[in-house]
Amino acid sequence: MPPQLVWLHQHHKQCWIVLCTLALLLNTPATAIAGYTPPPRPSAPRRGTTTLTGVRGGCGGEVKVPLTALAPVQHVGQTISTHPTVVWFVPDQKPYPIALTLFEATEKGRGTTLYKTELQSTAGIMSFTLPKDQPGLTTGKQYIWQVAVKCDLNRPSKDQWVETLVEVVPIPSDLKTRLAKTNDPLQRSQLYGQSGFWYDALAEAIKTPRANTLRLELLKTLSQLEVAEQQTRLTAIAALLEQRP
Repeated sequence: MPPQLVWLHQHHKQCWIVLCTLALLLNTPATAIAGYTPPPRPSAPRRGTTTLTGVRGGCGGEVKVPLTALAPVQHVGQTISTHPTVVWFVPDQKPYPIALTLFEATEKGRGTTLYKTELQSTAGIMSFTLPKDQPGLTTGKQYIWQVAVKCDLNRPSKDQWVETLVEVVPIPSDLKTRLAKTNDPLQRSQLYGQSGFWYDALAEAIKTPRANTLRLELLKTLSQLEVAEQQTRLTAIAALLEQRP
């Protein structure tokens, strides 16, 4: 075969391989990121046990998104952990003292104070895990967690605060088996989210910067289940996270 024809044959073969590869990539569906699916029969919050915020705005004045609990308020979010992680959003760039309090939930609202700690606020997403040296929560019970930002220590009426419920439930045996097969936070978060365990799904998703897409999907799918005000807040927070590199 003449050299020119050899070159054309090889060049045509290479182009064909490239085109086939591109076609395969374009026709291969992207790995789906599963968000949050609520429990089949979630508990409804009792009257007086869920408050979106005590005072509008932020400590420094008007903000796009106020202090927000990143948790369900339309239904009671569940966890399998007796030392759960709770997550919230702080709008203020300036740091302020924070009081985080855990209460027993009663028919009338807040019951006995079980745990209280002082923190310093940072802008954006904050989280806290009940320390292992503290008594664990009881499976089958509901609790109220509250975050209060102390805008002015001399004027408690200026505090910004949110509170909502968390319910500790037994882990299903099939989920336990699947979780035992992976230590990857992204995979574990998706397993929790698909099984209706909001608190555990978000706790895993905030462990690694790689999970930003998953965090967005969790917030977006939860927002679709929420009352209008909480939906607006979660959607706005997801939009802020989406702007990050």
